[in-house]
Amino acid sequence: MLYSPAVDMTAAEPKVVVAHREDLWWLLAEACQLEHMIMCQYLFAEWTLKDKSDGLTDEQSDAIERWRGVLRGIAIEEMLHLALVANVMSSIGAAPYLGRPNFPQRSGYFPASIQLDLMPFGERALKHFLFLERPEGMERQDADRFVPTAPIRAPLSESEAMPRGQEFLTVGHLYRGIEDGLTRLTRDLGERALFVGSPHARAVPLAAGRGRH
Repeated sequence: MLYSPAVDMTAAEPKVVVAHREDLWWLLAEACQLEHMIMCQYLFAEWTLKDKSDGLTDEQSDAIERWRGVLRGIAIEEMLHLALVANVMSSIGAAPYLGRPNFPQRSGYFPASIQLDLMPFGERALKHFLFLERPEGMERQDADRFVPTAPIRAPLSESEAMPRGQEFLTVGHLYRGIEDGLTRLTRDLGERALFVGSPHARAVPLAAGRGRH
């Protein structure tokens, strides 16, 4: 992660509300969609890199292969994040969510500042990745043409019976809200009442070669 020296670490972050299981379910589904789309952005950027057939020198080819490895490694990490979120969903009795909206999503499907698009590898894509992956509380400019146009989501009241989209400024902010929600519901309901999913529904690492015929 690259950090800009001119950042504001005091950016206000609205509270993510989790009053009941349905709020938690909604946020986990949104996290699944977000991880899925971020993963696709990294993979697309990797696939746009040139190779030796494009007339590159050995030095250029070596540099591109290093970038290819970095992008693929991050995409794999996003796949792991998606699997972990799906496991949490399964643990509370919800089904893993693998749907996502179509690209581009410039403003409105997620909170207005979180926009996603498929871009070829380059400075603009890197700036966009740094914006999406920035730590909580850090203000950073997104790449050009990513201009929020949707209104800010109205705060969710704990008295509302149905879940709906909430504001979060970063991916970390969303996960902190999910973590706080899990802590609260565990305290209020008890572990046995919250984690009702079958442990056999979770995705687990498989031994090499297992399941092959």
